Amino acid sequence: GATPIQAALRNGDAQTGVSIILMDSGMDTGPLVLQEPIAIESDDNYGALHDRLANVGARLISHAIDLAAEENLGPRAQEGEPSVTRPLSKEDLTIDWFWPGMRIVNAVRSLSPEPAARAQIGNIHVKLLQVKQDDRTKDGARPGEMIDHDDMLAVACGDGVVQVEELIPASRSKMSGAQFKRWLKARAP
Repeated sequence: GATPIQAALRNGDAQTGVSIILMDSGMDTGPLVLQEPIAIESDDNYGALHDRLANVGARLISHAIDLAAEENLGPRAQEGEPSVTRPLSKEDLTIDWFWPGMRIVNAVRSLSPEPAARAQIGNIHVKLLQVKQDDRTKDGARPGEMIDHDDMLAVACGDGVVQVEELIPASRSKMSGAQFKRWLKARAP
């Protein structure tokens, strides 16, 4: 499909991988030549996982070329049901603060650094680059409301709190959540 890396991160999968297949008349249905699973780390985002997979893919394709030169590919049929991913839509980029915290974290990871998840904090449209679940309580705050927790930028979500570590406010440069919080206070009348 069009977005397998983003889908693996968005779904919270523990692993993904690289497969080298022989082409046939179907879409990604040819027999497997080589395959290598890759663990998805808790701090992986789309950019980091993409680069790791690209490195593994380069190594595997080089090995597959060597096997082909030796006429020793040894293809085997794919097992299981295929998974399908679709191109990203505008809705896929939008964070709903009513979602559970882990869903928000995984959605942001799947879109970072580009195209980046979109959200609104206060009345400011932002691109979220890095967030994490926060075990503090939301103290009655409604989803999408900022919570005053120390210097960090915390936002209430469906089942708790998400800490925003890095973001890009509309028409501004990338900044930390703490910098954004200070910037908002400086703008207040």
